[in-house]
Amino acid sequence: MISFPMPDLPHRVRRAAAWLCFITAMLLCSAVSSDAVASEPSLNELALRLVNESRAERGLEPLRHDIALEAAAQRHAEDMLAAGYFSHTSPDGTTVLDRFRSAGGSDSLMVAENIGNCSRCWPPISAKQIEALHDGWIKSVEHRRNILSADFTRFGFGFAIDRVGGLYAVQTFAGPGAPPAGNGRQTRKILSDAEAAELAVGELNRTRQQLGLPPAQLNASLTRAAHLTLADARTGGGLSLRNLSSEAALERAVGSGDAQWRSISTVAGECGGCGVEPTNSDVEHFMGQWLASREYRDHLLAPGPLAVGFAIAADGDGRKVALALAGSP
Repeated sequence: MISFPMPDLPHRVRRAAAWLCFITAMLLCSAVSSDAVASEPSLNELALRLVNESRAERGLEPLRHDIALEAAAQRHAEDMLAAGYFSHTSPDGTTVLDRFRSAGGSDSLMVAENIGNCSRCWPPISAKQIEALHDGWIKSVEHRRNILSADFTRFGFGFAIDRVGGLYAVQTFAGPGAPPAGNGRQTRKILSDAEAAELAVGELNRTRQQLGLPPAQLNASLTRAAHLTLADARTGGGLSLRNLSSEAALERAVGSGDAQWRSISTVAGECGGCGVEPTNSDVEHFMGQWLASREYRDHLLAPGPLAVGFAIAADGDGRKVALALAGSP
């Protein structure tokens, strides 16, 4: 009788929303035992088939094989066997997201991992053992959540086994994820560019009103500058904060001739594993993060008249970037 103890908790990684503020004034404002075996394609195919059969029973789309996920899973299974530990975090501190990235995976995606161990299993590994592993995972509420998540579209599997450590197996998952939680005041829905900008200013004005400040006004030129800056980032190496130029945004804002700005500031944020389309909850999330920061509040909640432009973009894989420009005339 084969026993598969699984004391781990499945690990899910959504890269935490990171937000940066580019503050400016005027113009400047991611040795294995010899008995350990590499993953065999037939057994990996069986692992994927079992997962997709379980998903099909719930009416979910099948996952597809992903080379980077498989490499990450195999590396972790071999490392756990060689070093004699059982954890989502390796002794050197690396996580499933680190392993996925080092294997060439995108940091736009949400990543998750299930791990299993059988101390009484000896080589060679069999299809029966793969089936027993899957049965153990699917019967666990937390592990089943990863297997049956609609947020994932890709799958990898790896294992390592020898006569001393037994069997270690790893399932890895990745996908675009889902939008972060908003303020919960309305049902989540996909927004047009205009709707996103209006909602952002509305969220800002909710706080400004509570503080007795005059409402900010949505400004078309600042919004256009924000959209063009995000477009530049997309074509200049990929949609991310790394490729976002606050200087370009400010130059566009000042060069529009729309108004004489006493000062202009920019605030930008990104999240990974956040879904494929901008939604109201994304806008609420970014604005909530910015307003929770004392440094950023000083610019979004400046006293006196304030004009605001806002844009949000998604790369289709799970990363979203939002950019706001705030100008004081």
